[in-house]
Amino acid sequence: MTKHTPGPWELRSHDVGMFVYCGKGYIICGPINERPNGDNGSLIAAAPELLEALKRIVNVNAMDYEYRQWALEAIEKATGEIE
Repeated sequence: MTKHTPGPWELRSHDVGMFVYCGKGYIICGPINERPNGDNGSLIAAAPELLEALKRIVNVNAMDYEYRQWALEAIEKATGEIE
């Protein structure tokens, strides 16, 4: 079971900056004060999907050991749990 707010998350622009919202309309974080293209906000909004993709990728048997360890460390950092 995940401890973070489930995705999808969405980046929306407001007068005071960019905000990341969850699917239920709650604010995840913000305001994100950055350039109009929202690069950081887009990365934050994609976090749930990126984490899920990484979890699926590490289960590929043909994955190189070094890359698998790197992916597992990133998952552990994101979740606080060892896979």
